[in-house]
Amino acid sequence: MRDRKGRLAAKAGSIWLPIVSGDVTLASSQKSLCLSDYSDALLDDIRSFPADARRIAGCQLRLVQDGLEPTNWKPMPTVGSGVSELRIHTRLAHRAFYVAKLAEGVYVLHAFEKRTRKTPKPEIDLARGRLKQLMSLRTSRKD
Repeated sequence: MRDRKGRLAAKAGSIWLPIVSGDVTLASSQKSLCLSDYSDALLDDIRSFPADARRIAGCQLRLVQDGLEPTNWKPMPTVGSGVSELRIHTRLAHRAFYVAKLAEGVYVLHAFEKRTRKTPKPEIDLARGRLKQLMSLRTSRKD
């Protein structure tokens, strides 16, 4: 599927997420939002967010792509080095884990609805597994 500018994209509710492979060289200083092999599951997670949470997530991730800090975030060293948690507050609390320190773009690892005060271990484990998968994929592409 393509967005309005003709770029390859996937629609997640009311936001478009550009899909970029690691082989693409960026012409501008803006980083691309990258989804990896788990993109179908991630898009399902984001699609399950209410419309207002999807809109906030899209706007905040756009700030990260532009090299700016989102309005509400924190580092998540329990997931991995360089991983941050985007905090999305509406009637419900939603979270997205992402890595913005990689040259080719911003990788969203996991998105979920937070129902408890502490981030559940299965959510952290899933994001940690996806980060490991991403890093091994990047290493194999360099070889």
